[in-house]
Order: sequence, then C-alpha cells, then structure tokens
Amino acid sequence: MSSANEITFDQVFSDEVSAINSRRAQTGRDVLGKGLDGLRITTENGLVGLALSGGGQRSAAFCLGVLQGLQSKDFIKHVDYLSTVSGGGYIGSTLTLGLSDNPNVFPFGTPVEAKESAIVKHLRDNSRYLIPNGIRSVVTALAVYARGLVSNALAIMPILLMISAVLVALNANTAELKSTRALFIDWTPILGTGTLRVSQATLVFVLAALALYAVLVSVISYSSKHWRSCGANVAAVVLTISFVIIVLDLHSALIALWFKHWAPGGTGPASGFAKLQAIFVWLSPVVALVIPYINGIASKATSGDAGGWGDFAKRVGSRALLLLVAGLLPAILWIAVVQMTFWGTALCDGIASCNGPASAAHAPLFVQWMLGADETGQIPSYSRWWAAMSYALLSGALFATWPCLSVNANSLHQLYRDRLGNAFFVRAAVDTTDTHQADVLKLSAINTANAPYPLINAALNVPGSSFANRRGRNADFFFFSPRYVGSEASGYASTSDMEGAMKSFSLGTAIAVSGAAAAPNMGMASIRPLSLTIALLNVRLGYWIRHPRHVAQGRQILKKYPGPVFLLSEAFSKTGIKLTKRDVTKSETGFVFLTDGGHIDNLGVYGLLRRRCKVIFAVDGEADPAMAFPSLVQLERLARIDLNVTIDLPWGKISRFAFDRSADPASGPHVAIGTVTFPASGPDAAEETGVIVYIKSSMSGDECDYIRSYAVAHRTFPHESTGDQVFSEEQFEVYRALGEHMAVGLVTGRDAVALSVGSNPLDEIKKAVPGIEI
Repeated sequence: MSSANEITFDQVFSDEVSAINSRRAQTGRDVLGKGLDGLRITTENGLVGLALSGGGQRSAAFCLGVLQGLQSKDFIKHVDYLSTVSGGGYIGSTLTLGLSDNPNVFPFGTPVEAKESAIVKHLRDNSRYLIPNGIRSVVTALAVYARGLVSNALAIMPILLMISAVLVALNANTAELKSTRALFIDWTPILGTGTLRVSQATLVFVLAALALYAVLVSVISYSSKHWRSCGANVAAVVLTISFVIIVLDLHSALIALWFKHWAPGGTGPASGFAKLQAIFVWLSPVVALVIPYINGIASKATSGDAGGWGDFAKRVGSRALLLLVAGLLPAILWIAVVQMTFWGTALCDGIASCNGPASAAHAPLFVQWMLGADETGQIPSYSRWWAAMSYALLSGALFATWPCLSVNANSLHQLYRDRLGNAFFVRAAVDTTDTHQADVLKLSAINTANAPYPLINAALNVPGSSFANRRGRNADFFFFSPRYVGSEASGYASTSDMEGAMKSFSLGTAIAVSGAAAAPNMGMASIRPLSLTIALLNVRLGYWIRHPRHVAQGRQILKKYPGPVFLLSEAFSKTGIKLTKRDVTKSETGFVFLTDGGHIDNLGVYGLLRRRCKVIFAVDGEADPAMAFPSLVQLERLARIDLNVTIDLPWGKISRFAFDRSADPASGPHVAIGTVTFPASGPDAAEETGVIVYIKSSMSGDECDYIRSYAVAHRTFPHESTGDQVFSEEQFEVYRALGEHMAVGLVTGRDAVALSVGSNPLDEIKKAVPGIEI
C-alpha cells in the first residue's frame, strides 16, 4: 500500500468533526461546514477544546473539582474536544462514560447541588485505588510482579546460557586456561605462557595499526570522502574486534584466578565473588522501590550548581544512586555469566591435558548431572565440547518458551488497568445511587453524539528509529479516540480495526497506556542507562500495540502478541528501531511501544493546537513545587518548532503570587488567559489567532479553612509527589475543593485573571463561559 493510500490526518480531522457536528446539532450549536469534503483545519471552525493534564490521582482529584466549578455555568456543552493525559484521563474517562450514557446529566454534579452524586462518592471511596483492599491488594500486586520477574528470567536466561556456552567452548577446562589461547587457537608457541599475553599482543597490534593509519593519512594528504570513510570504518572494525579479544582474555584470566583460589566448601579468596553476587541480588528489591522516583532523582542529579553545601550533597548522592541503579542489573547479569562459565569449566589440575577424567565438583549438583559427573563430582569420560553443548541445549529449551510469553501480559499494565478500572471506569446505574463497572467498554462504543470528542494522549517511543528520532526526542505524539488511533510517525488506523487486531484493546487500555508513567523507555523523560535495569526488574507499565499502519493495511502477523524480543528492545532502548518513512513498510515491526502521554506533552494541549481549536481550556495539575511551569514551557517550545505556533500567556503572574502568600489573599490569580498565534492555513490566508485559558494548580490564601489547614501541614501542597497514588479522604477532598474554588472564582469573576498587557482575549472568554459559542 503506497503512502498516497494511507489514512491522513486531514481524513482523521474530517471524521472527528463529523462526530462533533452530531453533538452540536443535539445541543443547538452551529455545525461546522455545509459539507465536510472541503473542511479546512482553521480557527474559523470555532472549535473549543478542554485539556486535563497528567499527574496521577492528584491531577484527577484537582481536575474533578475544576470540572464541577466550570459546570456551574453549564460549561461542558460548549466543549468539542476533551484531550486528556494520565491522571487527567482517569477523571476524563469517568466524565466521558457518564455523558455517553446521558448527556443531560453531568455525572459529577455542581457546587450548588445539595447532594453528592453517586459517581463522586464512588471516586472518593476509591481514592486509594492502587491498594483498594489493603494488605490483600499488596500481596496480589506482589504476586503479579513476581510473575513478571519469572517471565523476564525466561526471556533473558537462554541468552546468558548461550553466552556461557560460547565462553566454555573457548576454554573448556583448566588445562586450556593455563595455556595462551584466543578464539580456539593455542598461541603458546608464539606468545609463551603468562597472564593476559593475548591482551598484550592485541594492544601492540592495535598501536602498530594506528601508527600505520596515521602515516598513511599523512602521506596521502587528500583523498575522496569515500576512501576517508572506508579508512575510518576499517579502523573501527579493527578496534571492535580487538576490544572483544581483550574482553575474552580478561574473562579467561578471571576464571583461571577463581580456580586458583577455589576450595571445597566455599572457603578461600574466591568466596568473596559469591558474596559480591549476593550483595547485588539483595540490592535488587531496594532499587525496584527507588525506580518510581527515578525522574526526581535524575532531576536533582542533573541540576545546576546553584545552592549551598546541602544541595551539593544531594546532587552527589543522587548521581551515586543513579550509578547504582544503572549498574546493578548489568553487574548481576555479568556475574551470572561468569558463574555459569566457572561451573561449566572442567577441573583437571595437574594434568597436562583433559583427555582423561575430569572433575565438576565445583559445580552445583544439577550442573554436575548435566555434565555427566558421578556422585563424587568426577566425570569418567570427559569431552571438551560436552559442557558447551549442554548449555546450548538448555538454552534452546528455554528459547522454546518464547512463543508462549507476552510482554504485555507479564508487565504491570494489566494490574494497573484493573485497579484504575475499579476506581474510574464506572457508570451510574439508572434510578439508583449505585454504580457499575465499564472497564471493558470498547473505545469505539463511546457515544460521541452525547459527549465531547475524547483524545487520549500517549507517547510513541522511538529511541531506536533513525527516521522518527532524528531530533533526539525519543517520542512522537500518539492519540487514541473513538474513531482513530495513531501518530504521524506510525500512521493512523480506525479504532474499530485496532480493536479487531488486539482483542484486549478498550477504553481502559487507552487510559492505562496514557498513564503508564514507569517504563524502560519514557519518551523525552527517558534515562537510557537505566533502561536495562528498569526492564528486567519489570517496572513496566507501557504497552505494545499493533502498528497502526499495518492494521490500516490489513496486514496479518503470525503471533498476535509481542514476545520477549520486544522486552529486549525496551531494555536496550531500541523501541521503534524499524519505524520508517510512510512509504517503506516491509521491514517495520508489527508492534509499537506506548507510554504515558506526559512523556512528551503532559498538558494534552498539543493535539488541540494541531486541530486549531479557537479556544483551549488547559487545566494543569502536574507536580510543580518550584512553580517553573515545565510542561507549559515544553509545550511552547514544541509547538513553535513543529507547528510554527506561538503562545503568549502571562503565567508568571501566577508564579509570583504563589510564592508571596503574605499578599492580599483576594488579589492573586490562579488563571492566565493568553493568545495563540497560528500560521496562515493557506497560501492566500493570513495568520490566525486563538485563545488559551490556563488554570494552574496553585494557592493564593483565600481558600476555605480545611484547604489552608492541609497546606500548613503539608508544605508541598498542592504539588505533592506524583509517586503518592494512595490518597486519604482528606487529601482527595482538598485537591478537589481547590480545583472547584479556582474554577468558581473564574466563572463568577470573583478572582483576578492574569492577562497580557493591553489584551482582552475574546472578552475574557465572554466573561467566563455564558453563551461561549465562538
């Protein structure tokens, strides 16, 4: 299928507007265009978008309050797009489900209603959604986590065994370790015997080759680019081969040293190696607990030099912790390979060669049995190839389990999705105060004639793609919606086709993916040296989904779920390695890897800018204790680079007041209103402008008593860590109440609004919403 036949973004937009028009007709608003064939992406369409930011349970509770406050002016009927990320998607999904069932009943109620709605009561009762049943929830989560660890072990063990088989084959017994061997060749007659003779000879060869290289490029003062490139490539190959030879020689020297000091019963200097191995293994659970906070640690480790000795100590400590986390799993894997190689190497001290009996007494009983040893650990009829072949056969047996393993099923994604589903994917029962679950509802089944058109944002991870990752972002903007899923890099597919290709795909899947904050690859937040550790410790909420372009083309694959190869691509930051230009599809893999939308746009505004919404309401509930507005600043930069869109928003006024709580409590803004400038939509068109209403989670001192009391006791409020996803009733309520307080202050005109100098964008959004028809 050629690129000309692919689903284009114009087609996606046209179909979205068709759904929006159905709802506009029901609510009495103007429909867009007489016919959709020539519909342009322009602010003249008058689209209104609402974006709910990421931030886990904190953002969900805060956005709930904002929605309740805005709805006091019948706000939601004016919204065309609901764009959500992570925690904003939690509450956004509940809103979408409620309105999809009944557009005339706002599922969360409003501040003036006497009784709390059944949905809000359910959300409040399930604010501890990650451990809803206390210790039982913790135990079941540990069981799921342990299952994932075993699955990862099945994925990595055959590789380690195969490496060990090769190393044992190179030096199968202690007699060979005493000689000077490299790559199955005995160099003793040439190099003699001694420690690291092969490494020394290799270094001499490399130095001589580099000297010759230097002379040649000096004598041949000029040559074509082709020959210069060839020379550099040859030098690189020589260096790589030399490095491999030296590493293998160092490994042989280590095994020989181990045998030299090995003694039965684990005594002697060699036992220190086993103790080191035990230390690394016991450190693994500690590292697993640290990983959810790794972004904060990395931020502190890479912070500038400002601050005193305390900040310096924190920076040094954070860097040391990052080094420990990054090096832990590689060290464990290397120790495992060395250990297995030691066990598989036959002991024949005092014998010139191992043509006769040999010993495997230094190996565990299982390895002794594999090597054909008797009850005393002796191998009566020794063959130098038997240990390597045994390891290779065992490796092959474990490789045979790979087709049965799904990295999606054995990650933490399903557990996370189920816990979210219990708390947020709910509907109100008819004529009762009960709720019922809707976590398996198909995304395509949402009634878009009743609810704002949902855009659920995720990050498409592409660190391995030479095409999609040329800018080094490691991610592309990916979205789910009732009609389409996809991105520019991956192409688009209809949602119903994706649901057919992946039977487990649903609204719940999309929301869980949008909130998949922990993963080996995390878009622009990726820390590549940590990828291996995070992947193999199974701290994985990301999700592999069928390649949208393949689904749109109807391409079939033999295996319907991603196997261990995809785990390895996560571990080595190679997700998206075969993601190519749209007209080249033969080499592309059948799956793409998605994580939290906050890994590229934590506000969820980018998609609304791309659709040129005339008015954008952006609710920012991210953790921002420094009030540096990082997600907004990043959005401004990406919008300017990608879309040539500029955002003029006086957000600094919110920041200044948030830190100066001694000022008049009634004077500080929570909301900034600014302008968005879009480039011309056509050759004869002029620049276009839109308006952005930015609602920032912040304190100004005029909040109710229990909000201010909580803020005194918790100094980081309202920016407590996103790592805290187990909210108390008080915690949930103060965030909800803060959001409601801010939104009511906006729509009633009670609170000041930060405006650009000399600007009055759309009369301050028609004085906060009434008849907002733009």
